[in-house]
Amino acid sequence: MASNSILGSPTSVTPLAIGMGIGALFLSYLAVSTFLTWYRLRSFPGPFLASFSYLWLLRADISGDNGRIRHEMSKKYGPVTRIGPRELLVSDIDQIKRSTGARGTYKRSVWYRDTRVNPYHPMVFNLMDTAEHDRRKAKLMVGYSGRDNLSMEAEIDGVVREFVACVRDRYAAAPFRPLDLATYTSYFTLDAISKVAYGKSFGYLARGDDIHGYLKTMRTTLPTMPATSDIPALGSFFGSTFFLNLFGPKITDKRGFGVLMKIGHELVKDRFAPDAKPQSDMMGAFVRMGLTQDQCESESLLQIIAGTDTTATALCQGVLHLMSSPRTYLALQQEIDASAPRLSTPPTIAEIDTLPLLKAVALETLRIHPPFTGTAYKEVPAGGDTIHGVFVPAGTRVAQDYIGTARSPAVFGDDAEVFRPERWLEADAARRAEMRATTELCFGNGRWQCAGKAVALMELHKALFELLRNFDFRLLNPATPLKSVNYNLYIQSDMWVHVTDRVKPTSS
Repeated sequence: MASNSILGSPTSVTPLAIGMGIGALFLSYLAVSTFLTWYRLRSFPGPFLASFSYLWLLRADISGDNGRIRHEMSKKYGPVTRIGPRELLVSDIDQIKRSTGARGTYKRSVWYRDTRVNPYHPMVFNLMDTAEHDRRKAKLMVGYSGRDNLSMEAEIDGVVREFVACVRDRYAAAPFRPLDLATYTSYFTLDAISKVAYGKSFGYLARGDDIHGYLKTMRTTLPTMPATSDIPALGSFFGSTFFLNLFGPKITDKRGFGVLMKIGHELVKDRFAPDAKPQSDMMGAFVRMGLTQDQCESESLLQIIAGTDTTATALCQGVLHLMSSPRTYLALQQEIDASAPRLSTPPTIAEIDTLPLLKAVALETLRIHPPFTGTAYKEVPAGGDTIHGVFVPAGTRVAQDYIGTARSPAVFGDDAEVFRPERWLEADAARRAEMRATTELCFGNGRWQCAGKAVALMELHKALFELLRNFDFRLLNPATPLKSVNYNLYIQSDMWVHVTDRVKPTSS
């Protein structure tokens, strides 16, 4: 009886007691889990909410300004900042180069898997296996380098000339017709990458319209991507077979990623027809290198997205920053006017190398406004790593603060937050090389570097030269020069300018 009075009878275990016990176990599990989550990176400062949950990252990702928000955390907390339960944000340039270098042991995290546009067939950007990535990229570089397409520069030149002609005929020649330069730079880059990749431009400039609905699609789909790639649980759910079978994008869709997938399908299918003839363009090189139709379709999306929005952002921002820096604007036009009689239209890559201020403006634009700000996490390898003297466990995800590295006072001086292209002309050769290497981290580093870097730089320099050679630009709304939101990539619009043909200086 005494024993029964201690243990109690079975009828004394009420549903309330069971519920309280389960609740206590859950709270205990939650407390231990939260503690362990906080503990693993406890030595690194950062927002309190980020130390045990993804709520801070979620709030930044849906803000429309996630790159700047993360950069503000770097400025507040230092070169290594905790931004998630197992995520670090690094603005230390040496650490970035070490962890992303060609001989580095860091690997891609699931962030890359979860940025898929075509969820059924990954592009090289999505491949997490390093060896598989390297094999695919080696095949792609035959096309991106121009080794298999000797007319690549001439094809870009033709689109640059068409860009200038469209601006002149539709806007500069009119008494007063405002131009949305943000939208037209996207038309230019869409036509340029399609001409290089497929031998025929999409025709955005010719039509002066978003003919495939690409810009509209990006404005509706891009805002969802940072959160679903930064937060592993969301990426796993939206990328699951269950979700994709029910709600996954299809090429028959009228909106969303299905529209982009359809574009990729239409661009590639004829290359694999029984009577298809070899083509000497970028996609033709991919086919010759043995890529399958599915792989070519997914890579076509990478060409369009990576080859359009980033370059358009840089070109638009370059003109905008010049308009707000009149001394530099005038000096660059003087350099262009002095050199134009001896140069091609547009100048060749070799000729561009003789224009120091043009190169300085292009690099300074990429530096002050990196066109990509995503986290692009690399994962700490087995055995862990030591960062700034602190052990970091394996599996920790490390992101680059693209804005922070590009605005390092140690590399660029105390005025690193200011657009000042003259810094590139004042620096000696060694410092200039360091500045360039740091700025070009916006393209990635080592084996992870953007395959289209050379194409993007070619388009940027040539278009910037020809726009300033031919036109004067005046902002119509200086207080709000453009609309811009940032979801890893920038969505820019409504940069309204008045364009006039330049009066070329004559010799006396």
